[in-house]
Amino acid sequence: MAMRHPDPERRAEVVSRAAAYVLEHGLGDLSLRPLAAALNTSGRMLIYYFGTKDQLVVDVLDEIRRRKYAELGLGAEDVDVLRRYWDWATSPEGQRYLRLVYEVYGLSLHEPERFGGFLTAESRDVVENIGHGFRAAGIPDRHVDALSTYTFAALRGLELDLLATGEANRIGQAFDMFEADLQRRTEQLTIPAPRGRKKERRP
Repeated sequence: MAMRHPDPERRAEVVSRAAAYVLEHGLGDLSLRPLAAALNTSGRMLIYYFGTKDQLVVDVLDEIRRRKYAELGLGAEDVDVLRRYWDWATSPEGQRYLRLVYEVYGLSLHEPERFGGFLTAESRDVVENIGHGFRAAGIPDRHVDALSTYTFAALRGLELDLLATGEANRIGQAFDMFEADLQRRTEQLTIPAPRGRKKERRP
């Protein structure tokens, strides 16, 4: 008897609905039974679709990352990536996503391989998208990686503070200061280097 394979469309639908569930409830106490009940299916069917609970989580995290960038809608030529990202990160939907990201950070400190490279991919994607904005603004390539990493680290600190305290006004002012500092840095890096003076020709 030929082995049956999960229907791709049905599997994608389950991933999408499971992603909404995980964003709402987190991963710490995730159990197949309540998840299956919320999705109107069974634990046995979830194992049929994904093989293991860990694979389900990996696929769900990938779907959540995909949604994030679809919502942001960033293009390689956007020069206001930083502000657009921050507006999204401080929105209710953005904060739901960030809570999950930092939950995965904590869990991954003990089990780095558990989530299929989610954190590496998340960090890489954020740094790359920030870098697109710097390149569009005219920052030379030799400075982009370091400047993007610096920006990424500052954002992580502001995000964690916001999630921990909810003090949006104070943290928003700190972001404005950081953005102004970054603007000064980018202006310095985009100033053309002075050309050497040409020697005067003597008659």
